[in-house]
Amino acid sequence: MNRVLLHEGRYALERLCRETPVSPAHARLLQTLAELWPRWSFRHAVTRGGWHRPGRVYDAQGKLVGEDAEAWIEQAWADCGEDAAAFCESYLEQELQLSRFDGRTHFLVAAYGNKAEQFIQLEIEELCELIDRPLLDPAHLPGELDELLEPPHHVQHMPRCVLGEARYRFRRVTDMAEFLARLRGQRPDAPPACRFVEDWNQSSSAAKALCAHWVFALTEHLDRFKQPVLSARPLSLDTGETLESMTSTLQQGVVDAEDDAGLQRAEVIRIFDQQRGYSAAWYFHMLAGAGVPTALAARVGEDMARGLSYLPERDAALLAQWLDRPYTL
Repeated sequence: MNRVLLHEGRYALERLCRETPVSPAHARLLQTLAELWPRWSFRHAVTRGGWHRPGRVYDAQGKLVGEDAEAWIEQAWADCGEDAAAFCESYLEQELQLSRFDGRTHFLVAAYGNKAEQFIQLEIEELCELIDRPLLDPAHLPGELDELLEPPHHVQHMPRCVLGEARYRFRRVTDMAEFLARLRGQRPDAPPACRFVEDWNQSSSAAKALCAHWVFALTEHLDRFKQPVLSARPLSLDTGETLESMTSTLQQGVVDAEDDAGLQRAEVIRIFDQQRGYSAAWYFHMLAGAGVPTALAARVGEDMARGLSYLPERDAALLAQWLDRPYTL
């Protein structure tokens, strides 16, 4: 059922994203989603920015010349016989300009079941187009196509000139349960992302929604045999003091004895979990490489072996399982 609804809705969402203005807290976008998929209650989870992609081609008067800058350049280069001198002669005096899209990706999530993997993850880009650089810099004319597509650092960039208002663009919508099932089917043993979700279902936080604390950076491409290759990497939504700084604070005045060190670890774990709002947070941050070193797991395991028990029973069993067969993402 989810597959059908998502398939039917994604094309409407592509159009709606183009028509929906960017608003504070994405209120209009969330309302659009509620009307499109009323069975799911989406919320904004996190925004990741700092990326950009090539934009379009404009003439000196600001008129659009090419919708896709890279495709336009490659075709113009081919039309000039792949000759740099001919290309420069044809286009230098036109003073064409290239834009770029500065982007942010908004992750929105909606849980639909009790299992950690039972949620919909939606990725919507927010794009701002601005003039980036001239197609040709008279002081540094290109000799190869690559210098047009990815110019050297010395190429002059234009003063920031925003073209229109920021706008949304649909990127991807994913039923994470289905995606992880496909990911598991790629190999005989469970991939790390699948083990991560399975561990959540076994942990003391199993009753909490995974998507309230984590989303996934997803990739999908075809290998040389035209077979899909999937990957998923968890991204934490939670913030708090780093484990290293907490450890440094607690070390002040602590005698370096095994029991004292174990009690210190227990306190660090308690504070770390408390700041992030769920038990075993330290464990999942360790798996994801999010500020918790894997060496902590071995030390906690040693504490358990000495009879110092400070983890919930389910988490202790989870850690013992990890120590027997460790993995990270």
